Amino acid sequence: MSGFIENDKDNRLYYNNITSLKLQSYEFEVHYAEELDSKVAEFPHQHPLYEIYYGLEDTAYIFVENEKISLGKHELLLISRNIKHQVLYEPERHFKYLVLVFDLFPLNATSLKGPDGVNEWNDVKHILDQVDTTGFLHSTNPFDGHFLLDPIRVEQKRKQLAWNTLSCFMYYQFTIKALRHFSKTRPSDEKMAGKLNLGLEASKFIHKHYAENITLEDVAEYLNISTRHVNREYLNMFNTTFIKNLNLVRLEYAARFLCTTDHSNERIAEMVGFSSARTLYKLFKEYKGKTISQYRKEHSRS
Repeated sequence: MSGFIENDKDNRLYYNNITSLKLQSYEFEVHYAEELDSKVAEFPHQHPLYEIYYGLEDTAYIFVENEKISLGKHELLLISRNIKHQVLYEPERHFKYLVLVFDLFPLNATSLKGPDGVNEWNDVKHILDQVDTTGFLHSTNPFDGHFLLDPIRVEQKRKQLAWNTLSCFMYYQFTIKALRHFSKTRPSDEKMAGKLNLGLEASKFIHKHYAENITLEDVAEYLNISTRHVNREYLNMFNTTFIKNLNLVRLEYAARFLCTTDHSNERIAEMVGFSSARTLYKLFKEYKGKTISQYRKEHSRS
């Protein structure tokens, strides 16, 4: 039980369900989280889980094995699995702290589509290996974790759609940023993770090169895949073909030039990548439902 007064009950954090967040290569489990204070008597304990103590107000003293740690406001203490520890019971003093019990462990990844990427687990494990070796890590550098806890309080109080999942995700965010606080090395996974969105990349190629005489083969060569693969990925992403969207993009730019310039149809066709003014005229009528002269008259600047 917490030593907080009854009026604080709805505002303090208390999370006692075991929930998990599964990524591609590893899983995060939060087992327990609570804001506690100096009035709470904590017995010496250990468990096969990791634990974070985070100072919220003033200074708490924590025994880890036989060492006494001074945990100041916004300081972090990360304790390894199976390490005996206890917060010193001092009801005559006033301090507050957060305790978060969690676990992180690898999964057998079957693909590389996850947001965590190829090497992220190795980077996370590097910090866990450090605390496993030393028993605990203590940082006196201020950690801005209090800003991460406020949204969890809101979710806990309102209990709206999927609040439990969001709470678990926010505890994961708190945990990862706490581990990051102890990290002294750059991550090995510096590139964007997951599978490249080939349909979107093909679309960006259109926007960059629409004024040129580009073909499906050009995109396939750029992405180093087959034309069939380009068509399939583009259709999956946009529910239409690459060629049709290429024409639509060119028509949108052509429409802008028709409204903002006095260029001839031949010149505009050339500017947007059409082979001739006749092609521009035909596609404009087909997709816009009106002729170029009608459109220009409706959108005349005069």
